[in-house]
Amino acid sequence: MKRRQIIADERWKVYIKDNGICQICGKPLTYEEMTIDHIIPLVHGGVNQISNFQCACRSCNQFKQNFSQTEFYEMITEIYWYQTKMKCGADFTEKLNRLLLAK
Repeated sequence: MKRRQIIADERWKVYIKDNGICQICGKPLTYEEMTIDHIIPLVHGGVNQISNFQCACRSCNQFKQNFSQTEFYEMITEIYWYQTKMKCGADFTEKLNRLLLAK
């Protein structure tokens, strides 16, 4: 599906629906800072409708690119665990992982 320009009324409705919060990282956004992210990317069959739009900060929107929400969160989780392991050591991450899985 081809990307189309999102009109001001749609932008405002998305901003209100999401309480001006980036739906990816939770950062509060002004209306001017907000970008519109397709929850299901157009290349994966998403539609250009308000039901498929969410508020996103520019950084998150650019980083997410054409990943689905699930793919994006899986990628972030892998990056987080790798960086934690590199900075804190494998022993720490294994203990943390066991602790989290026990709950």
